[in-house]
Amino acid sequence: MSLYPVLRRSGFPSGLDFWRFGDVDRVFDRILGSVGRDNGSWFPAVDVKETSDEITFHAELPGLKAEDVKVQLEGDVLTISGEKRAQTESEGDYRIVERRYGKFVRSFTLPESADAEKIGAEYSDGVLTVTLAKLAKSKPRNVDVKVKAK
Repeated sequence: MSLYPVLRRSGFPSGLDFWRFGDVDRVFDRILGSVGRDNGSWFPAVDVKETSDEITFHAELPGLKAEDVKVQLEGDVLTISGEKRAQTESEGDYRIVERRYGKFVRSFTLPESADAEKIGAEYSDGVLTVTLAKLAKSKPRNVDVKVKAK
């Protein structure tokens, strides 16, 4: 039983069929196999937000426990790493497996304005939030301009 999109005789989907029946990853897997794609790792999505006071990283880590995640700050590099383990079930065969499992590592070079001494991390509902304060000297400040009358 094939769960791949319906292909024309040439083996390649055409125009609308391609977009209607499947996605690019599936088509490439069908044609090339998973060459270079499935090496047992995955990469969680990370949003980085910067305000005048702090830099915040939000990493999506669904299905992980806090003890499966490691946050490390070395010099000006923030590294988030861990491992997502596959769930094992004794009965039934999978027909489709799209979720990724394995080890992951994401590293970010921090700007000079980040204060490495003021870092915090919390994990809730599958989202890791890492917050770094900014150095006081890097924050913008307003200067009042006084105008002299002639």
